[in-house]
Amino acid sequence: MNSKLAIIGAVLVVIIAVVVYYITKKESFQHFGIPTDIEDGAYNIISTKGVPLISSAFTPIQCKDFMFRQSKPSADTAWKIQRVAHGVFMFKKPGDKECMYTSPDSSVRSYVINGSCMSKDICGSTKPTETGDLDERSLHTYFMILQNPEGKYYIKSMSNDKYLSMGINLKMLQEPDENSLFMFQKA
Repeated sequence: MNSKLAIIGAVLVVIIAVVVYYITKKESFQHFGIPTDIEDGAYNIISTKGVPLISSAFTPIQCKDFMFRQSKPSADTAWKIQRVAHGVFMFKKPGDKECMYTSPDSSVRSYVINGSCMSKDICGSTKPTETGDLDERSLHTYFMILQNPEGKYYIKSMSNDKYLSMGINLKMLQEPDENSLFMFQKA
């Protein structure tokens, strides 16, 4: 009788340990995701509430004189993403006349590039350095795309390690929340 109870107890302990292990593993994966390599191209980036990530959601800055809201951001809803390294991308508008970046105050902004702006690489370097590292001066224009198990994505700034969140307002958060998940749909 004691041996039967010991076997049942051991089986229950193993089952509980396995369940706890898989729940913990799934929660951490869902929360942070893993780096992904989406194919370069134009995508509509949409929040889980169905709201597209558009340029007018954040402050556009004219690239030459850095004046706020002096240039009109692109009306195009698509973003051209370009891979820089595994899981790391640059977000530009089709036609390369606008690019997204993280400002020093941890807000998301965009450089609007017009005819008077001839600054080379204002949107950052499109490839790693000769040593294979990310260009330190371009980190503010690099974003990591992390995929969760349901196929949705987090967008994480490489300059401040914060996650993009699009609820009522667009903001950057230290930890992702329910408004930090996005869908990428080919444009």
